[in-house]
Amino acid sequence: MQAAGQPWTIQVVPTPFHPLAPQTPTSANPGQSEATTSSATVVLPDQYTETYVPRLVFLKIENQPFSITENALRLSSQFRAMLDSTHIGEPGEGTEEHPITLNGVTSFEMESFLTILSARVWAGPPDLTEDGWAAALHIATMYSFRDIRNYIIKYIDDKKFYNPVRLIEMASKSNVPKWIQPAYLSLCMKPEVITPEEAARLGFPIYTALCRIREQVLKKGLSGVMQKGR
Repeated sequence: MQAAGQPWTIQVVPTPFHPLAPQTPTSANPGQSEATTSSATVVLPDQYTETYVPRLVFLKIENQPFSITENALRLSSQFRAMLDSTHIGEPGEGTEEHPITLNGVTSFEMESFLTILSARVWAGPPDLTEDGWAAALHIATMYSFRDIRNYIIKYIDDKKFYNPVRLIEMASKSNVPKWIQPAYLSLCMKPEVITPEEAARLGFPIYTALCRIREQVLKKGLSGVMQKGR
């Protein structure tokens, strides 16, 4: 957990042993430096002999500071368009002194999103709660991080850990239509009644529609039982 007042920072920094660093055949060129691993000699261009410091863009959400590398922000089509524009707002906007304020999202959503953004490259899916994955999906959808959004949706599809009502809420909030029909079907076919709490979360129009379908299913089931008993 970040200390209060300290911005969250996500950085991917090429180092001599970074798997994405350029690799070329061994050379005796004195203008190059060498770094040896257990399996091969990696010759690094001069620009990789010094620590690469990526440009950070500073954000503020619910009065909490965050920072993220420009390269990571460019994974979003919305942020990419903003960064490429000739004018993104006040002078110095996006610096630590003048962070970009984001509305319509929460600090928890951004924390969850940055956790996935970092962990998916190095450690695989992070150990987030169900709320954390839903929160990250909202950020990825809202700001058009297409690849990360697809990654989150696939993970949720594979895990299948959301109940139907929660899945309907997420599908509506983050525009994932393919989740809605199976979730409705699950609610219609479950043996237990839809609870008042579930009805409130679904909303009255959806709740009444599901009740009508459940009633039809029940009638068909009873009709079949009665015919078999004759």
